[in-house]
Amino acid sequence: MDNKLIPRESIATLARYYTEHPGPTGVLIGAEVGVYDGEHADTILANIAGLSRLYLVDIWAPNDGYPDWDKQQHWDDVYQRVRQKYANDYRVMIFKGDSPKIASALEDSCLSFVYIDANHYYESVLADLKAWWGKIEPNGWMLGHDWTTDGVAKAVIEFTSSIGVQPTLSSNGIEWWFQNKVGI
Repeated sequence: MDNKLIPRESIATLARYYTEHPGPTGVLIGAEVGVYDGEHADTILANIAGLSRLYLVDIWAPNDGYPDWDKQQHWDDVYQRVRQKYANDYRVMIFKGDSPKIASALEDSCLSFVYIDANHYYESVLADLKAWWGKIEPNGWMLGHDWTTDGVAKAVIEFTSSIGVQPTLSSNGIEWWFQNKVGI
């Protein structure tokens, strides 16, 4: 197996959970917010058995979170590579645009999980958490990456405190996740 496809701890946790608990409908639909070149998407697709659909959501444009990549041509090239990579994977739907706006177009409780790895500034992470939380079904999961980035940790702590859940951190302290126990 390609080393890039070995699941990160959060994805491995998710894979184990859905093996044991296939969900209320048995249909697994997830979203990755902040895709870049699809490395995490590859891992999710390779490790979550029974995944019916994976929405890939990214702005693919220069933003404050990535000052070194300030040329639109760079982002256009990455976006085209992602489109080509998943062109024949019926499970993948790609959405290019503002994450909260895309989330607002989806029905509530329509997703089994959301993996967040987009802009790491506090305001952006908090906006993504708020926008996507209502889209996760009961017993669904919110997961993410880059806990060690100040904006990520601060936003996740503030958000989880507001909804009364505790995030779990990976053994390397980089990933985080929590489950939607509301209404259960």
